[in-house]
Amino acid sequence: MNFKRWRLVPGPPIVNACLGAAMLFLAACGAGEDAGRPEDREPAAGPAPEEAELSLPAVWSTRPLAGAIQDLSLVGGPAPAIAAAYAPRGLQIFNLEGEVASETADLGVAQLARGAPIVFGDTPLLLFPGIDSEGVLTGYLFGPGLSAPEAVALPIEAAEPIVALCSQALAGQQSMGLDLVYWASGASAASRGTLEVGGDALSYTTAEPGPLPQGATGCVLDGEDLIFTRAGAQAVLLDRKDAAQFVVLQEGRTFTLGRPGKRALEIEIRPGLSVDVPSPIKAIDGLGQPRDGGYPGGVIVVAGPTPRGERIVFIDTSALPIGAD
Repeated sequence: MNFKRWRLVPGPPIVNACLGAAMLFLAACGAGEDAGRPEDREPAAGPAPEEAELSLPAVWSTRPLAGAIQDLSLVGGPAPAIAAAYAPRGLQIFNLEGEVASETADLGVAQLARGAPIVFGDTPLLLFPGIDSEGVLTGYLFGPGLSAPEAVALPIEAAEPIVALCSQALAGQQSMGLDLVYWASGASAASRGTLEVGGDALSYTTAEPGPLPQGATGCVLDGEDLIFTRAGAQAVLLDRKDAAQFVVLQEGRTFTLGRPGKRALEIEIRPGLSVDVPSPIKAIDGLGQPRDGGYPGGVIVVAGPTPRGERIVFIDTSALPIGAD
């Protein structure tokens, strides 16, 4: 595995600027009063502000959550799902219709990264990589026969507690597993490798480390490309057909769309008639082409406090121009 680009996304918001070697990311949110079917989602209310260059509707939400969100992870595939990590320890699974799919498990989850569908033994499961409260890289599994997600040890040795992690599902229909990038506090290089599933066992193949930009607090994988973020920025990759798009959330409030070296576009998130945008947004993730869940044009999910309680909110990204810079 050889990542071609290592870029750093700045923390402060950048709007309508040429980014050069930096990049921006975007997020959005909204909340519905009651859960239901995606086809019953309400239209967004009100026009977008004139200064916004793009506008996306917040169209759906979960009911009030079991706790305060600290991180989110999505997994695509035939049964897309959301893993929600609650402060300080809980983990719960939702489907893309906003319905609860599992009980809450007390697993000490601190961070989550993008998940992947796998087959463990003969059982189809969802695997979410993460970091526990002790800084240990851990896998979280959920699927048939499980009432709540369960933790599984990953075959990855790390001498120091891990502070950051990003991942992407392996490409190809026959591939089951994840590419991973992670690092410890004070590290000068980011470790990386491939986590794969074979029968009922997990294996890990280490790749050559890459340089870690000073001030990096997170990262996003896009094929062989790797983009870093600084404090205050969270990034989402929307892989839509042949155009991978990056949405950036700055300081929990400001959204932009852009690619490295290109002009960033400001995005306005429109609340619905009964859909509130969390403020501030605590966590964000997205899928460019879910195979199920009522979002053929992609979806961004965000979470945080709203006037109607802590919620996960769904934003329809079908209005984003495919392949736009």
